[in-house]
Amino acid sequence: MKESIENRIKESLKDHEMPYDATAWTSMSARMDKTMPVQTSSNVLKWLIGGAAVVVAVGISTLYLLNNDGAKNTKKENTQTVKTEQEKTVESEQNTENSTPQQEAEQTVETKTPDLFEQVFVAQVDNQETTSTSLAAQLIENGGIDIERIVTEETSNDVDQSGASIKIPVVASICANESITIENTNQVALTIGLNDDQYTIAAGKTLTFTPKNTGVYSVSYTVKEDIVSSSYFTVKPSPRADFQIDLSDKYDQGVPTTLLSATAGEDATYSWLINGNQAFSGNNVKAHFFSKGNHDVELTVKNESNGCEALVVKSIRIDEDYNLLATNTFTSTSTDPRKSTFMPYALKVRNVDFKLTIIDPSNGAIVYETSDASEGWNGIDKRNGQLVDAQKPFVWIVRIMNPLQGEQPDYKSTVIRLN
Repeated sequence: MKESIENRIKESLKDHEMPYDATAWTSMSARMDKTMPVQTSSNVLKWLIGGAAVVVAVGISTLYLLNNDGAKNTKKENTQTVKTEQEKTVESEQNTENSTPQQEAEQTVETKTPDLFEQVFVAQVDNQETTSTSLAAQLIENGGIDIERIVTEETSNDVDQSGASIKIPVVASICANESITIENTNQVALTIGLNDDQYTIAAGKTLTFTPKNTGVYSVSYTVKEDIVSSSYFTVKPSPRADFQIDLSDKYDQGVPTTLLSATAGEDATYSWLINGNQAFSGNNVKAHFFSKGNHDVELTVKNESNGCEALVVKSIRIDEDYNLLATNTFTSTSTDPRKSTFMPYALKVRNVDFKLTIIDPSNGAIVYETSDASEGWNGIDKRNGQLVDAQKPFVWIVRIMNPLQGEQPDYKSTVIRLN
């Protein structure tokens, strides 16, 4: 309608000229505004306002995109790689039938199952954010970890402030009360710890580590104020090593005897070492000390289930030398056969091979010899068949052919015939 009226006006005025009259134009303009208001200017204004709004919006968006472009680029890679386990499962089910071997290989990248003690973490260095997740810690918390498993290779999980790789020392499983030396070759400190049992190894230093507790210890370090537990090792329980000493019965079958007993459980084995050379086994043993003085007894207890050992050493005091329980006198005229002849008592009750020799100290001559414990010396000199002089000391020597462990083969002393 609007275009038809305008066209009629244009046709009627085509090629028509009139003298300029300002009052006439003013009057005509007033009448036209009353009968037919002009809408062309209003529509143009609306288009101008709308265009300006679009320009402003585009400008603001451009500035926003420019300001956030760096942040978007920084997070783009992490955003593309972060998928929940649920999304991965759905994608796997949808693409199982149609995927090619190459596609399956691409889809399984980063799905390798780590070793029980492998540290899995994502470091977002540009955002100064570090998120740590320890598979080993999860397994320990869930009760599904084998404490015999340990880290077997050196790991490099992060970088220090200089950009150098942080190398975690390999620590094998150890037993409680066992000491090991750990070297820190990094430029950052390492921490060895379990609960309140914490040890710090300064950069470039070594630590002699003796754990107080049993369990799984962690090796950790700090990256940008976040503590990263990188590897783990196990401290296994050691048995209790102790024993009791019974000196109430000093002799057993003529042999000096001390009873030693220990108890550390059915899984334990026992190894004894006396004076560094007498070896015994079992939780109850009879130790033989043949000379007076202090004797060292060393007991090693071992747990067969985990291989851990414990050791204890005690000193035992012996007051007198062992000399075959021999007397130093005899009475040849006595009617008691135990007193009328000389034979060291131990030889009568011990099952040993021996040789007894009686010697005249004045000239070194042999006056008597025997290898039979039932044939003691009655004081007769075999050279002349006469009784030796009374109150005169004679030397006796015994050679043991099959001595006990730790026993000397030769014994000697003096004996006197009273009458």
